[in-house]
Amino acid sequence: MMGTPRLDMPEKGPTVEWGEYRASVLCQVCHGAGLTGSQPPDPDSPPAPDLRTTQSWGLDGFIHTIREGVTPSNRELNPAFMPWHEIRNLDDIELEALYAYISTL
Repeated sequence: MMGTPRLDMPEKGPTVEWGEYRASVLCQVCHGAGLTGSQPPDPDSPPAPDLRTTQSWGLDGFIHTIREGVTPSNRELNPAFMPWHEIRNLDDIELEALYAYISTL
């Protein structure tokens, strides 16, 4: 089974290109190509949501959700299925880049 090919690594920065690269490494396995939602590889996992909906959170809401594990609507992310405990360690540039990329979808 072939997965989505990885993109060439661009220069790190708060850019759409860096965000697309990081999403290809961190997010696509569960959220699918285009981050439109998908069934993660673990068949016991609930479907991963469409990340395009996070555009409505704004950058601050997106960063807060990743850092704290709680969405702007106060829904807690389940760390058994969404590894926010690890992803929260991304620096602000990486999170800004992820949000920039998601905002283009």
